[in-house]
Amino acid sequence: MSNLQSQFPVPAGHFGIAPRLKQRSVLFHAVNKSGSLALASVLRDAYEHAGRKSEYMSRYFGIPREEEEAIRRFSEQLDRPCIWIDHNLVGLHAGFPGAACATTLRDPVRRLISCYFWLQTHHPHQVGDLDIIQWVRAKGRHHTLSYQFACHEGIQQKDKLRIQQLDPLEMASKAEAWFDGNVVAFGITEFFEETIMALACELGLPSVGVWRPDTRNKNRPKWTLITEDMRLEIAAAIHYDAEFYQRQRSKFLERYQFLIKSDALSSYRSACENARAEQENYGAGLK
Repeated sequence: MSNLQSQFPVPAGHFGIAPRLKQRSVLFHAVNKSGSLALASVLRDAYEHAGRKSEYMSRYFGIPREEEEAIRRFSEQLDRPCIWIDHNLVGLHAGFPGAACATTLRDPVRRLISCYFWLQTHHPHQVGDLDIIQWVRAKGRHHTLSYQFACHEGIQQKDKLRIQQLDPLEMASKAEAWFDGNVVAFGITEFFEETIMALACELGLPSVGVWRPDTRNKNRPKWTLITEDMRLEIAAAIHYDAEFYQRQRSKFLERYQFLIKSDALSSYRSACENARAEQENYGAGLK
């Protein structure tokens, strides 16, 4: 159920920031397994509160439930204000060249750790007997941020196999070129409240509510299972991905300096403290 109480104003208008996505069809690739549901939920409420409920769809909430129906509906709304938020949109942009792309990025080391544990629970055959370091070395780069964005040229299996065969640095270079050329707006999961406010600015939403924790992964192993040596080893194995992330992170913080320093964001962050603390109870957590 939507929570339309305790809305916090988005200060974009005070800084002359034009909402670049308000009048466009937006394909929002929720690439992160952690944070995407919470983000989709708070934006859904913001659209409803703004009287723009008909513009919003996400299969996280069964709007619509089937992927084919989502593709059909989004196709019909191209060139009109709408947003489709989903987690399996890799390659779909090739079929919607007129759509604007938006996304979120997450620290690639933490994201890969989270992905490993998620696969271990939901698709154990993809992990097998490999421990996390072995898995990262053998299969990890097929689950990186670089792979996600390098794959956006097509959705066929042959397209994905071609990307998987690239050298890691070539994959990262291809991903960054696609990202810089196609992604109109993005957020950084480690700056979650900033991301919510920034995306609301871009979408022309006047206010947002407190986000709610994603409680689906109560049994996911805690971060404390990963030692500092393991983190460093994973980081070394995907250093190309980390460099991609750091460059985009810097761009995000530079573009939204006005927002990050605002009293509106400070108030919003304070209001979300309990949600942030609760989220840490659910496995790998949001940040």
